Amino acid sequence: MRFNIVQATVFASLLQIACITFAQERRAVLSGTVRAAEDGQPLQDVLVRVVGISAFTLTDARGFYRLERLPQTKVDVVFERIGVVREVVSVELTELENTLDVLLRYVSFKSAEVIVTAKENAQGGELGTTSRIERSAIEHVQASSLADVLQLLPGQLAQNPTLSGVRQSLLRQAPLSVSATNPSAADRANALGTAIVLDGVPLSNNANLQTNLTILNSAPGTLPPFASSEGRGLDLRQFSADNIESIEVIRGIPSARHGDLTVGAILVQTRATAYAPQVRLRLNPQTFESTLGAGWNLFEKRTSLTAELNFTRSQDDPRRTEETFSRLIANLAWSQQWDNAARLTTTLRTNFYTTIDERQVFAQDRQQIERFAQDRGLRLNLSSILRFDDDSRAKLTWTASLNYAEQLGRFQELITRADGRFPLSDATTDTTKPGIFGDIEYLNRTRVQGLPLNLYSRLELTYKTLFSGTSHQFFVGTEFRLDQNRGEGRVFNVFEPPRQNYSVGERPRPFSDVPALAQLGFYLEDRIAAEILGKNFLAQAGVRFDNIQPRGVFDGTFGSALSPRLNLTLEILDGIWLRGGYGVTVKSPTLSQLFPDRKYFDLVGFNYFAPNPAERLVMITTRVVEPKNPNARYFSATKSEIGVDLSIGGISANVVAFRENTAGAFGINRLPVVLTYPRFRLVSAP
Repeated sequence: MRFNIVQATVFASLLQIACITFAQERRAVLSGTVRAAEDGQPLQDVLVRVVGISAFTLTDARGFYRLERLPQTKVDVVFERIGVVREVVSVELTELENTLDVLLRYVSFKSAEVIVTAKENAQGGELGTTSRIERSAIEHVQASSLADVLQLLPGQLAQNPTLSGVRQSLLRQAPLSVSATNPSAADRANALGTAIVLDGVPLSNNANLQTNLTILNSAPGTLPPFASSEGRGLDLRQFSADNIESIEVIRGIPSARHGDLTVGAILVQTRATAYAPQVRLRLNPQTFESTLGAGWNLFEKRTSLTAELNFTRSQDDPRRTEETFSRLIANLAWSQQWDNAARLTTTLRTNFYTTIDERQVFAQDRQQIERFAQDRGLRLNLSSILRFDDDSRAKLTWTASLNYAEQLGRFQELITRADGRFPLSDATTDTTKPGIFGDIEYLNRTRVQGLPLNLYSRLELTYKTLFSGTSHQFFVGTEFRLDQNRGEGRVFNVFEPPRQNYSVGERPRPFSDVPALAQLGFYLEDRIAAEILGKNFLAQAGVRFDNIQPRGVFDGTFGSALSPRLNLTLEILDGIWLRGGYGVTVKSPTLSQLFPDRKYFDLVGFNYFAPNPAERLVMITTRVVEPKNPNARYFSATKSEIGVDLSIGGISANVVAFRENTAGAFGINRLPVVLTYPRFRLVSAP
């Protein structure tokens, strides 16, 4: 498959010229200063953008901004920055040179009016169906994790904030799980197909292998005894809500910049700017949470540092102290402006986290059941932006991240064999050999250790231009992902295995035998703003190419896919917008889905349990079945939607009809397998 970026760009431009009636070109300039309302100090790095025009810039150290090549008409200008209240100002551009000075208030949680639902963001940012959740709403719901915040989205179920059990996202879908310990394949695919993007970097759960071979009296796909999100999306309890500045949730057709997803994306922005030291305490019958944070501007405000520390401890049930969840998060962010014009900026974010979900042994529990799950890791995120001109018409962005974690799960249980001694074998190949008679009662201890490594890199060129009165903002980029796990794997004493069925074997498995998974992606997108018969018209058209486990640039072991994305928005009346979209999204399988563990069957061909231990003999034939997925490919979703956005006076409403079809997602099933093995009879005994 060949993909010519130049040809695609030419074709897209010709299509736009043929389909859009361009307004007569009228240019204007808007400039001014942005200051703090409290003390009049200039505010630096405030994002100033014009709704529907794709024109934006950042204020300098003096709080000054300048936007060029704007249409001479009435426009809405948005001013936003972390730590200040977002402001939208309508201004009539009647002159060639126009001035607009703005005062912004610092974020305060003492305001009389607090919006506690997600706000639709159809006319700012991405054009698909998106919702934006501001920090004031996050504070209002007393969220302990990212999962608690998502209940503010349309269609989500409202729940009390809790840290009991793995928390997952579920967008545009009602829960279909049979039980908490056996989530449905549809729920798994929904959570896995939702991308979590933290400060511009997509996080991955593809290398998570924390599972256990569960066969005894359980349905296929039953979760392991310890807390694990293997084969699903990330555990949202990893993310504290206290350091989140804003969340943007894309439920519709995402930009071509977003890959490795099917359902949507959750864009999380944390604080990385100066703010006064803060201490937060949250206490309820189940949870204690404390957060300490502060930010500083240094060296004439060209350098900023932010440090935050969060500790949380929660009990699943206030009446029982044996089941607890603990979390520790430390964040450090450094941002550097290398010149006065802010043409080159660099940001480094460091995040250390550890979570412990455990069930200690109850004092009266004779079976000595214990569960323990710990995730601890380090995330490094480095991004650098190079602007080629003062008004940011052209810029180059490079982003790289490393996520290295240790995942440890273990459980123990006192196992008693009511039917006597259990025949066991340690064979790992197809063979017939003498086995042993296991103990009637023993304490099984199973340990699963994973060391997932996730690497990510993106290089993107952004260019803004004005052509025949139509504004264009082009995005051209490439990204690379690598997921690998070199952990010790699943470890236990072969002759003291977990509880199992007769004739079903158990063996340890090192994760070093699981290959790494690589992904290569390219994308091209154009965001268009124009006028049609005096009304605003916005479009977001892009295409994305993904290569999963590349054998070449355009050929992948697990498939390659071309994904078109299109969003259109048209203002039909003042304050009334009609929008629609169509797109295809793809998601790679995880390592556990591509390379499942071998299944062992220990078939007893002779069982002679004599009173004299020296005369006892058991012959076991081991058959190894390796479940392979020779035709494994990515799974994909086809998304289409149409909607109306209304904003007149103090009334706003959003109505959207959508259709989404996900195909090729992975599930777990059991199939009968015919196995042959020799049977023996006793001829003589000592």
